[in-house]
This record gives sequence, structure tokens and C-alpha cells, in this order.
Amino acid sequence: MLAEFCLPAERWWVIRGWRRYVFHPFINEFGPPLMIQRLSDHLGWIPFATDMGGNYLAVDMARGPRGRPGQVILIGRDYGDGPTYVAESVTELLRRHVDALDSGSFEHGDDGGLWVNAGDAEYHWRHYRETCTLEVSGPDAAPVRGMRPEIRELKVSNAPWVDLGSVRGAPALWQVSVKNCPGADLSPLCDTPVEVVDLAMDTIELTALPTVRMVSLHTEKPIDLRPLLSCPRLYALDLTDAIAADISVLSELTGLQYLKMQRSQWQELFLHKAIPASLAVVELAEEPPQERKLYWSFDKAYKSPRPTLGDAVDWANNLAGDATTISTFKGKFKTP
Repeated sequence: MLAEFCLPAERWWVIRGWRRYVFHPFINEFGPPLMIQRLSDHLGWIPFATDMGGNYLAVDMARGPRGRPGQVILIGRDYGDGPTYVAESVTELLRRHVDALDSGSFEHGDDGGLWVNAGDAEYHWRHYRETCTLEVSGPDAAPVRGMRPEIRELKVSNAPWVDLGSVRGAPALWQVSVKNCPGADLSPLCDTPVEVVDLAMDTIELTALPTVRMVSLHTEKPIDLRPLLSCPRLYALDLTDAIAADISVLSELTGLQYLKMQRSQWQELFLHKAIPASLAVVELAEEPPQERKLYWSFDKAYKSPRPTLGDAVDWANNLAGDATTISTFKGKFKTP
């Protein structure tokens, strides 16, 4: 039964095509740093056992830079965020089970099965947040304290001054969020494998990042997008809460495949005829919430005006050229 899952078409749990950009744009990995490749799937991951619920133990023959050929990982339905490291080999996994049986660490299930307590196979997945993420704010951000080799995600917030020097050279860091940290110098990120950057500041000085793949910007002042031209791997950009100094720069992002903006931003892009030719997935974002005009107007307080169906058709028409050829709309629309 498991042999069929060695064929790409039979690996049903993998999200493919355009849906990957929307639902799982980035894949993580759970385990010691760089042991597993951060991929949604690989034919070198060979299933050999299942929990009958859509999850599989697999031999990893496509290891990460620090991994070992034949190491055991968890993949499947419940691991859409990324594979999880279990053991250095099948032999090691079996040894754990033998030791558990010898010590009596097992019980008989109501279904007649034997449940062996051979350790927590999901340990690295369960403890990811406490071991692989770092959140700092205020004085702890100057310099950033607590960096460790296993840190994958870094969140820095509410600091009048930020020193990211300790981040330089972090081997596994792939996601960084910097919010309300005016004038933060992002250049140390150039020496990391960071792929996802989320920036929310009044003034943002973008830095060319050679490995970055997704950028989200939040700013109340115009921002120069030209440094993004020096990010060769950039394929996803969210400008919903940003003001671009020159939005026509987007036409020069030849590898951009996913773009999310508000209606007014799209209209400006259409006006400049600057739609990136490489786009595969686009998203029309909701407008920002509007404050109530009268304090008793609770029914209209802080609601985000959603695009109408007409807005969506006009928007799609500008993208596709002929709205009559569009047969499906996905999302929530307000009828006129």
C-alpha cells in the first residue's frame, strides 16, 4: 500500500499549483537546524509506516546540509507546514521501540493493538515555538539578545533603537518581523538565509537581501521599492498597508509571482501599465477599516469596506483583458 506513495501523483497531501502560493507559500522544517530540507515534498522521502490517518514515517534520502541519509521524518496530512525530524535512522527508531518493550513502556489498546511509548516522535514539532523562535522588544533589541543557532523565526518590536548585529551569520534564520523600530538597520540580514521579511515602521530603509522570497510592508510614509530589484529570489510581495513612492517599479520585478494590494494601488498600477509579466497569483485586499463618523453609529464602526462583485470584475478585467473569460471568483464580495 505504501509503495504507491513513491509516485508524485499519489502523494495526495501535497498542495500544488497556485494553491501553494495562497495556502502554504512557505514551508518550515521541525528538528535540529538544517537536518531536513524545507520542502513541501520530495520523492526522496520514502514512506514506510502510516498511522492510517494520512500521516507517514518516511526514510529521508534527500537530507538537509547537516542531515544524515536514511534519517526518519514525519510527513503527511498533519504536516503541511513542513516535515518533522524523528530519528537518525530506522535502526535507531527500532532500537527505541525495543528498549521500550524491554522496560515495559507499552500498553494494549482497546482495538487489540500494542501502543509502544518509544519517545515523542513529534517532539521537535511540539516544541518548535519555545526552541526555534525568538521575540524581543524594547532594550532587549539593542543589541538583539538570545540568538541561538536553532532560531528560525525572529520578531523584533517596539524598540527605539535596534542592533541586529548578533543575527549576522545565523545558519537557520528564515523569517524576520520588525515592527515599530524606527531606523532599524537591516543589513545584517544579508548574511543570513532569511526568506520572509515583515516590516512595519513609519520609515523603512529597504536592503537588498539575496535570499529573501517574500516581503510584507506596512508604512505610513512613501517607501522606495527599488532595493527589491536586488532581491533575485523575490516572488511574493504584500503592499496592502504600504505607500509606494513609485509603484511602476513593480514592472521590473521579473520574478514576482504573487502580489497583494488594495484596489487603489491596483488602479495606480493599471494606470502606469506596470503589471509584472511573471505574476501567477494576485489578491485584491480589503480596504483599511474606517472609523465611525458618529459615536452612536455602532453598526458602521470600524468596518473594512470589502470590494463589490463589480470591483472584482473590473479588477480582473484589467488583469486578464476580457472579463467574459473569467468563470470563477474566489473570496467574499458585497453585492451592490
